[in-house]
Amino acid sequence: MEFPSCPICLSSPANCPVQLNNDLCKGCNRSKGLCLVCCHKLFQLDIPERFRNPCSLNCPFCRDQIDLTKRTKDNTYTKCDPYWELLDMSKTEQKCANCDETFESPYDLEKHLNTECPNTIIQCSGNHCDFHCERHLMISHENQCRFVWCRCLDCQKVIKRSDLTEHRKACPMRVVVCPECGMRMKKCEAVNHAKLHEIQIINDYNARVVRLQHFCN
Repeated sequence: MEFPSCPICLSSPANCPVQLNNDLCKGCNRSKGLCLVCCHKLFQLDIPERFRNPCSLNCPFCRDQIDLTKRTKDNTYTKCDPYWELLDMSKTEQKCANCDETFESPYDLEKHLNTECPNTIIQCSGNHCDFHCERHLMISHENQCRFVWCRCLDCQKVIKRSDLTEHRKACPMRVVVCPECGMRMKKCEAVNHAKLHEIQIINDYNARVVRLQHFCN
């Protein structure tokens, strides 16, 4: 069965979803498929048991309190199935199918697949780039991908790599060297610095004209 993206973290597909239905959350009108990582955070299974507070569990969508018991047809209460199913799963050792590394729970495995596993197929982070490859190979691709956003080392502005060359030419914080005196400065300071040289050149020129006039007279 294929599930939609997790509505909380937007991971797609949601590999191990638990349905938050009306039996679990009375404020929601339809089922919500959460990924395993978000379920563990929702039910506080990612923290030690002594720090968990079942009374503080709220639905992430409607903010109503989640009851860890549910009413059956004969008006008796039973434990909330998704919660206890997750609790049992959290004690089961899991193995990554991509790198054969073992983990203590499905939560740790899901976290590993989403952020750490070097052999998991991921998509380039560049906007509009559809390139997919293993995580450990993605660094070399993103270092050259023209769709990847990178930071200008001079002004710290985030810009697409394809636009970086043109940006560098006009970047106001780029260091330039004055051709007259060899002084290094930011490009935004070049105009005022050039005016000083213009004034100096004009003054020198006027002084030379005056000397020539004295010579002729």
